[in-house]
Amino acid sequence: MKALISTIESRESGFRVADIHQTGFETTSDFYWVDCPDDMKPDAKWYDPQTQTFNSFPVQEPVAPLPSTSVTPLQYVERFTDTEQLAIVTATMTNPAIKLWYDKLMAASEVVFFDPRLSAGMDALVSAGLITQARSEEILSLDNRTSGMEII
Repeated sequence: MKALISTIESRESGFRVADIHQTGFETTSDFYWVDCPDDMKPDAKWYDPQTQTFNSFPVQEPVAPLPSTSVTPLQYVERFTDTEQLAIVTATMTNPAIKLWYDKLMAASEVVFFDPRLSAGMDALVSAGLITQARSEEILSLDNRTSGMEII
């Protein structure tokens, strides 16, 4: 077996194994062929020309995913308790600013946590006394993965 070595893609102290073939074929000057074991896999190894050895890429530890920066409107509303939801819906009947914010929230395809309109709406809820500032921060928290719904 032959390994096609790519000199334009450095890895560690050598170069990436770009391809494997039974026999080599003519390539550009950026590539060259070396003998390799039959079980060689491209992209999983790199070739060290100084020692003429193949090495495995280091195993990468899985990285915890970052919290999502957006949710659906329903997922967002469910961050509020039932009592908070009822207070907000009731306020929409008498407070046009809260009604407008709530209507835009419900019309959105997604709720983006860093959108200034979301922060402005939350500030309006705090100003209207519907939630506290601490509760607003909790609801806006990116790692708030649980629903605020009360079990009745």
